[in-house]
Amino acid sequence: LSAEKMARGLACADNKSTNQSDANNEKKDPTAVGLLKSKLPQAISIKSRVRLDDGRVFEKGIGKRVDGSAPLLIISASDLTTDVTEVSSTTTSSSKKTGSRQVPNPSYTAALTAYNTALARLSSSRPSNCLAFRPCTAFDFAQTMRHNRLQKALAEAEKKLNRTPPDKTEDVIQNYEYRTVKFRVTKTASLQLAKFEAGANTGLQGSRDIRVFDTFTVAYGLSPEDINKGKSKQYVTEAQVEQYERAPIDVTDKLSLSRISWSPIATRAEALAWTQNKHSSAKQLKSKSQTTDVSVTADKRFNSVVIVSLPSGGLGTGFYVAPDIILTAEHVVGDMRFIKLANYNGDEFDGRVIDRDSQRDLALISTKKTGNPLQIFNGDLQLGSTVEAIGHPKGYSYSITRGVISALRLQSSVVGSRLARQVEFVQSDTPISNGNSGGPLLLGEKVVGVASWIRVDKGAQNLNFSVSANEISAYLAENRIDVTY
Repeated sequence: LSAEKMARGLACADNKSTNQSDANNEKKDPTAVGLLKSKLPQAISIKSRVRLDDGRVFEKGIGKRVDGSAPLLIISASDLTTDVTEVSSTTTSSSKKTGSRQVPNPSYTAALTAYNTALARLSSSRPSNCLAFRPCTAFDFAQTMRHNRLQKALAEAEKKLNRTPPDKTEDVIQNYEYRTVKFRVTKTASLQLAKFEAGANTGLQGSRDIRVFDTFTVAYGLSPEDINKGKSKQYVTEAQVEQYERAPIDVTDKLSLSRISWSPIATRAEALAWTQNKHSSAKQLKSKSQTTDVSVTADKRFNSVVIVSLPSGGLGTGFYVAPDIILTAEHVVGDMRFIKLANYNGDEFDGRVIDRDSQRDLALISTKKTGNPLQIFNGDLQLGSTVEAIGHPKGYSYSITRGVISALRLQSSVVGSRLARQVEFVQSDTPISNGNSGGPLLLGEKVVGVASWIRVDKGAQNLNFSVSANEISAYLAENRIDVTY
């Protein structure tokens, strides 16, 4: 292209761009557009333009006019809250491959029968011997041809027999059961709003909770060797549920200001300051609403102990080490992430495994239901001291058993990795059964151990082992959890 044509082309492009920009500006009515100010956490998003119920559009950064020359809408929110609740659980029967075995091959039996039949037929047939002095007759030719066919048939039968193995590999199929759990994930954004009309220094304030939810079905115990290979596609993993939890929500299309109860607010400056302080106020309000007033009944230590129930059907014990953190045994939770919990008052609530240590056989569960933390023992243990275990042996919830400290031993855990480092255990004769795992071993009011394992081989009696207070303190410190002594 010549320089002149290129110049004309660029000029046309500039004019087209300018006209398009002017057209876009004409579409925006400056008198109908107010200023949008928002302060939201990363988990909550809002678009730069918001159309309200009355048709007016508020946009971020329009001249940044907060002086009253334009309508003003302020939106603030504390962090997004999520709740994972178990809706239902079902036990499903299926079949899986557990191995393989060698069985007689029916094809080999058929090939052997065919070979023996061909051999018998050939044995009963003889070719004709045409001598020089006796010419071959038509019968001789027919007999020779039949004999040749039988030889060929025998050769084919022998070849097939040699190709066919006498045994074949057969899958071993076993019936089994797995559990499916349906979870409902609810995400709530608590919005605080203030709105001012153009030219008005006083306005209105209100609040609204915006909720979104989805349901997910997770399979526990589904074998990768299930004979129905497509069955796993029907379910999601716990990691996918957590991914949905972490995904931000957009509240732009969910703002319905007509459903909000508005109350007066003094000035625009007060509203801006009010929205900036809402985060701390919301956190204080949330903390206050979570505080539980638990009554003391049989033993005040029960208020710190919980029942740990698994979607797979298992049961264990745990106890609070922080207002919203529960300590239990790693082998109780296994690979699970979502845990069902219950306290002494019978309140059921959900928890999430946030850390696990298979070497120590310890795990931490985060929950929104607060409780009273137990103190961790710090000092010298006296052998022979009386200790008590609180747990749910064989499902008998909130049982207390008593014994004495027998020894303090350094050895590998039998429930963790055998290649792990040695762990300090408190040996005691305190009766402990299935269901006690993860529960506290207490010296008075303080925890000296977490019930881990028992020795049950022939001749063993009252050999029970709990992860020591030293190991507990070190584990909590690694997870930056303040320990109360």
